[in-house]
This record gives sequence, C-alpha cells and structure tokens, in this order.
Amino acid sequence: MFSQCTFPFRSAAAALLGISGLLCSLSAAASTVEAFTEAYQQYQERLAAGDTGGTVASAEKAWRMARDLYGDDHANTEMLRYNYAVALLDGGAPAHAIEPLNELEKAFAQRYGKASVEWIAIMIDLGNAYAASFPVLQGGRDAIANSVFKEAIRQAEKLYGADSLDVGLLTLQAGQSLADRARSTIARESLTRAQELISQHPKATLEQRALADFAYGKFLVEIQDYEDGIRALQAALPGLRSIPSLEDRWLAAQAGLVTAYESLGQREQATRHCLAIGAAIPRDPDRKAYPLYKKAPRFPYKRVGSAAAFIRLEFEIDEAGFARNPRVIHGQEETAYAQAALDAVVDWRFAPAFVDGRPTTTTAWQDITFVRR
Repeated sequence: MFSQCTFPFRSAAAALLGISGLLCSLSAAASTVEAFTEAYQQYQERLAAGDTGGTVASAEKAWRMARDLYGDDHANTEMLRYNYAVALLDGGAPAHAIEPLNELEKAFAQRYGKASVEWIAIMIDLGNAYAASFPVLQGGRDAIANSVFKEAIRQAEKLYGADSLDVGLLTLQAGQSLADRARSTIARESLTRAQELISQHPKATLEQRALADFAYGKFLVEIQDYEDGIRALQAALPGLRSIPSLEDRWLAAQAGLVTAYESLGQREQATRHCLAIGAAIPRDPDRKAYPLYKKAPRFPYKRVGSAAAFIRLEFEIDEAGFARNPRVIHGQEETAYAQAALDAVVDWRFAPAFVDGRPTTTTAWQDITFVRR
C-alpha cells in the first residue's frame, strides 16, 4: 500500500462525487438506487477499515452499478471508476490499475483540463502504477513512470507555481515511488529537487520537511553516498521524533545512520544510534536479533564439500550493540562455512537491549545460509 507523503488530490477528487444530491434526481427504480447507495457506503466502510480486498470488490461493484445509473460518460461514473483503480493500486494489483487510469486520464483531460487537481491526481496514480509494476511490465518501466510524473508536475507548476509546496510534495511522491523500485539517477533527481523545495519552503510543516529529508537521506545511504546521507537523515530526526505516527521512519533513519557511519568506519558515531534504537524498542527476550548493519559473509569459493550450508550462531550483544563471543550451535561447525559466518558476525551491529533504562548484554542468535549458485 502506498504510504508516501500525504497529498490532498485523491480526497479532492472524491469530494466531487456529490452522490447523495445526484441520487435525488435519478429516475431509476428506488430499489436500484438503494442498492447502489448500499454498495457505495460499503466501499467507504471497507476503505475506512483498511480492508484492501474488500475495498477492491466494493469499489468495483459501486462503479459497475453507477454505469447503469449514470452512464459511462457521467462525472460520477468516472470518479467511481477512479476509486476502483486506486483500490487496485493500493491493494497490490498496480498492473491492473494501468488500463482504467489511462482511460480516465483522457476523460479527465477533456472534462477538467490538464492543469487541474483531478487530472494531476490521475497522472500521479498512473505513474505510481507503472513504477509499482516493475516485476510485471517489460523494458523502460522507470522511464515510463518518470515521463508520467514529469507531465503531472509540469501541469502542477502551471496550477500552483514552480516553487510551490504542492509541487514539492508531488515531486517527493514521484521520487519515492521511483526509488522504491530502482536506485536510479531519475529517482535521485526527483528526491533532490523535492528536498530542496520542501526544506526551504516557508509554508512547509515540520512533518513535511522531516519526510523530505528522510526520503532523500535514506536513498543516499542506499546508493552509498554516506556523508550527504548522514546530513539529510540527521536533519530529519527531530521532526520525525516529534510526531508519534512517524516513529517507524525515525527508527529507519537511525538504522540508516548506523549503516552510514559503520560504512565510513566511524563506529563510535554508529553506537549512538544503536543505543537510540535499543532504548526505543521494548525488550523481547524471544525476539530474533536483527542486525542494523551487516556485511555478507565471505563465501568460501574453495571447494569445501557441500554446495550449500546452514549455520546458526549464538552470541552476546553487548551494551554498545556489538556481537561478542560467537559460537556455532547448529550446522557444520568444522567447515569453512562456519568460519566465514563467525568472521562476519563480529563486524555486525545490533540494537542493545535496555533494562530499567540502561543498556545491558543479552544473548542472541542468528541464522546464516550459504548457497552456491
């Protein structure tokens, strides 16, 4: 489900439906109107409940019933089809959303004009659909998605102004959608521009600035531009921390900083962020330890007998998040695979457990699987 920075295009489009008022003027049988009203209300309930499968089914039912009530070319029918396309997109079927969104783009361009909230909303979702369909569509998917996003943003610049906050938020959404699928130059350009527009805009909220810095910094760390990534993620932390609903991104920013500092060999700086994560997460003695930073074990390419191996290690996570005293508790203890796993884990970093507000040493385990391809 898309969870990018909130932009009011979808809600603005939905507000145009005017379902209740228009129903009064319909000449259809009362039972038909009642059935449609029930279907549309069910869609709204499923949407509010976060029931993705139910939202898709009820959105499709409401749209098909609207075709009989209003006709294919009515504004209400188009908006209900848009609801259905968005439900497909958010429900994990983006490739199936492309056809209706393409058809709606043409209809909305004619009805509202391209420099309109409605048409721009369609284009942003169409770009999202192309970007999210990478495993399905063949060839140049990021280029297709980017061309759709660029046209939407070009029209938004006409509507709001090139340096507007709205354009910045749209550019951020486009950059995030592209970056989720490929660490490309196209994605970097969008995230860079979005960060510049939003961070410098006087009307940007603390949340919007933090989200722009976070998306930009996360991407930079992923492409190993660690120093610039550190600056962006550090800038994002105060805003992310101040908003409870953004705690997951605050934790992700801290983890990104661990990766960046460790990759630069700055282990003490990484420790600060290991501790911050450990202090924020309640201790669960049954939870598997997940490394905040790790490098893949060196595969023993010299023939060692088996083409694959499974190694389970037990070790201590000390007060600073380092792995200490590792030992093999399951697997081929005397093989090169076991030694490779033991050599690797001591360079990994974890969030230490906290007890009564203080970090403490705990015992953890980790599975490492080697597969010769």
